[in-house]
Amino acid sequence: MSTPSGPDDRMAIPPALQMPVAGIQSLGCLTFSDDLAPMATATRPPVASGGPAIPPTSIHAGVVTNMADEANVLAFFEAHGAGARSIGAAGLGRRIYLGPFATQGALDQARDLAVAAGFAAPYPTRRF
Repeated sequence: MSTPSGPDDRMAIPPALQMPVAGIQSLGCLTFSDDLAPMATATRPPVASGGPAIPPTSIHAGVVTNMADEANVLAFFEAHGAGARSIGAAGLGRRIYLGPFATQGALDQARDLAVAAGFAAPYPTRRF
């Protein structure tokens, strides 16, 4: 039986996303479960405000590859006082964002927390 949009909607990764997925994978932009092993033993104080005020800024921690990692990462950051959210699409993974933060100290602490959790290159962004 066919579906309303034909066979393309049954593919694991839709055709329009296959090239971006290949780029993300080849450039090492994904955080795999093994990369997050430090999260189990990371001991950091809760993220707290401090330092000079800054425009609201989030941290893009990285991209996780499965729903279990997404749930664990979101719970980890929430438990450490860093509001966390995720967005994504099938095949692209889930992008993890922390914040937004209104002080430089909180932004720095959130970035350090992401590194301690196993994310390789978290960076500040004002997009999300």
